[in-house]
Amino acid sequence: MRDVTRERGAAEAWLPWTDGPPRAGLRRVFCLPYAGGAAAGYRSWTERAEAYGIEVVPVELPGRGTRWTEEPVAAMDRLVDALNREVFARQTEPFALFGHSMGAHIAFAVAAALEQEAGDPDGAGGLCHLFVSACRAPGVSPPRLLHALPDDALLAALGDMGGTPPEVLGNAELMGFALPMIRADLTLLERWRPEPGLRIACPVTALGGDDDPLAGPATLGAWREFTRASFAHRVFAGDHFYLREHMGAILHEMGRSLPPR
Repeated sequence: MRDVTRERGAAEAWLPWTDGPPRAGLRRVFCLPYAGGAAAGYRSWTERAEAYGIEVVPVELPGRGTRWTEEPVAAMDRLVDALNREVFARQTEPFALFGHSMGAHIAFAVAAALEQEAGDPDGAGGLCHLFVSACRAPGVSPPRLLHALPDDALLAALGDMGGTPPEVLGNAELMGFALPMIRADLTLLERWRPEPGLRIACPVTALGGDDDPLAGPATLGAWREFTRASFAHRVFAGDHFYLREHMGAILHEMGRSLPPR
């Protein structure tokens, strides 16, 4: 695959289903995917979000979905630099970030970089809230490192997470295409280490499932130490992919947490 991040670096590549400024009266929430995930995972959210006063904007990372011909980015600093340059630094209205699993760490790194670039100790430009989902706090080691596992062991680990149907994991042709992207995502996630003591200025809400083996309720509270603003913590019934059964409740949480527009 070619690395065409720079060739297709305009916002249209990152935001495949979003055109123009936010719709009148809606608060915009950019949603970042889990490892191996794509923007399409949030398509159903876009259809229901308006009822909660928000506009969900799925973000497409290189190497998947509508950008499957591109090389996936396996380094956090490169990905954050591209996201901020092409998408978030261009926002002229207040916005929020939502990240599930790997996406939560990307969202936090984006927020921290925006603050540093703006030189504003009181906030990251237009960023008004960070929602982190099913993810341990930055710097907390996962129970098991996955990016260097052999293919068979990695497939078994993905099955244990519960987010991928067995028939997909058992499709050798499909997984032969997907595993390099998944491995790049896990490399980005597991090798990233934030600056010690790093905190962001906007409020943080941590969400997760009560039966999540990777980021259970006891670990979500550690996100409190990564914001200088308010912190909220909510746990739902479910595993690492609890959000598939609780879309309405998550959209409600976003809507009530964000300032009016």
